[in-house]
Amino acid sequence: MPMILARVRLALIYSLLLLPVILFGAFGAVKSSNNSPLDWVRPDFPARQKYDAFVEQFGPGDAVIASWPECTWDNPRRDRLVRAFRESKLFRSPEGTPYFESIVCGRETFLRMTQPGHKTAAAETRGRSTSGRLIAGTAAGTVQTVSDTAEQDGTTENSAGASVGLSIPPAVALKRMRGTLIGPDGRTTCVILNFSAEGLLRRSEVVRLIRRSIMVGCDVAEADIHLAGPVIDGYTVDAASQQSLASFVAPSALVILLVCWLSLKSLRGALLVFSVAVFCQAATLAVIYYSGETMSALLIILPPLIQVLAVAGGIHLMNYYFDALEACGPQQAAIEAFRRGWLPCSLSAATTAMGTASLMVSGLTPIRLFGAFATAGVILTAIGVLVAIPCGLMVFPVRRRSATRPGPIASPGATSPGSAGPTLQSRESQAIRSPDERQDLWKSLRNLLHARNPAALAVTVTLMVLACLGLPHVRASVRIETLFPAGSRILADYEWLEAHLGHLVPIEVVVRFHRNCELDQCERLEFLHRIETQLQAVPAV
Repeated sequence: MPMILARVRLALIYSLLLLPVILFGAFGAVKSSNNSPLDWVRPDFPARQKYDAFVEQFGPGDAVIASWPECTWDNPRRDRLVRAFRESKLFRSPEGTPYFESIVCGRETFLRMTQPGHKTAAAETRGRSTSGRLIAGTAAGTVQTVSDTAEQDGTTENSAGASVGLSIPPAVALKRMRGTLIGPDGRTTCVILNFSAEGLLRRSEVVRLIRRSIMVGCDVAEADIHLAGPVIDGYTVDAASQQSLASFVAPSALVILLVCWLSLKSLRGALLVFSVAVFCQAATLAVIYYSGETMSALLIILPPLIQVLAVAGGIHLMNYYFDALEACGPQQAAIEAFRRGWLPCSLSAATTAMGTASLMVSGLTPIRLFGAFATAGVILTAIGVLVAIPCGLMVFPVRRRSATRPGPIASPGATSPGSAGPTLQSRESQAIRSPDERQDLWKSLRNLLHARNPAALAVTVTLMVLACLGLPHVRASVRIETLFPAGSRILADYEWLEAHLGHLVPIEVVVRFHRNCELDQCERLEFLHRIETQLQAVPAV
């Protein structure tokens, strides 16, 4: 026994030394939330391949659409804000890489179309994208891009950023831009920021900088700023996940601790089980962090799952310990608890791990990652519970508060002085019988199920069949309006932008002409115009 105690103490010391590394990884995992629906499917998924090909040809669609009540095309204060987005060091990485691949401003586009000599605030970031791409691939896609409109109107942009060529009347420009960069009122416009790869890595920071720049540069209240787009979708999901963790981690921990205490009737035993559960949670989160992955909207439910499994296994072993404690000492009782409990705990963990491992065949990355990390967490939890609970009981023995209290044994007919109540012996007998009396309900239920086994089985199977009838009606969705309740900030921003700018539904149409096509350039433009007219006649477009 002394040798076993020495090894147990050594194992506890190793665990304490490993604790800072585990806690560092756990906090790192919690802070590294990154939800992007585009990354949820494998690269070989057909729809993803088509999207990647579109991005390769026309540029990325990770954009933010920003507008506010006083964001109008005739307000020159927009120019200073756009210049800051393009040139400020705040929107560049420490290495100088810009966070935006392209920036589109409705005021600039309108002035280029109507005033040939107008010079933009700054030249756009050159490369694969152009200043003319409007919202292709974003939440506010359109069939005709602004660059196409400008070219068809006879205006082009030279290397200095100044428009040259013919201008068109403002009324015509407003008509052509209405519903895209200019709203139905003919004045409200927006700024569209297409993120670069560097900007996506710092998405949360850049979004906060965008809000702050609009507030300071344009004197706009934070509540009046409306942002939308794929980047905002992922950012909002991240923020909601972080807020849920911050709001519910403390109350859920208190509830779990209370459940442990009520189940074990021992505060020290409850603290031991709760501590092991927290350790298993932290270890699972550390696995996510050190594997290089980040938290997602699905992985956020993994810590509560691990906590429930750890608490259930810990209470199970503690009950074996208390049963063995009636016949032997604390250290021998801990060994007996392990001997009795390792098989049922292992079988329970194995069946749970098989269920979570089955999710690893999913084509969606978050589900596949959840299956992998949940399986690892279940295995770590089973090992942690089977090792930490017996070891902890050997070093820190726990005794359940006894139902009987020692005291002088009174004669059967004696009563306490100055009292006509029952004797001390009768009160002790009632205390001894009370646990059995509290078990009468469970014994009655057990006897009923034993006597009516076929009927109970029939009822259970019937309920399972009825539950399965609803499976065909289950619908899965990752649309942003299904993730947040009505009246939430992000849905309100989408509604405002749709009402003051245009519909925010992505529509991308790629038309390829055969190399031997006999149509000249003018005829091709007329053909594209007919396609656009027919698409606009479709009610869903």
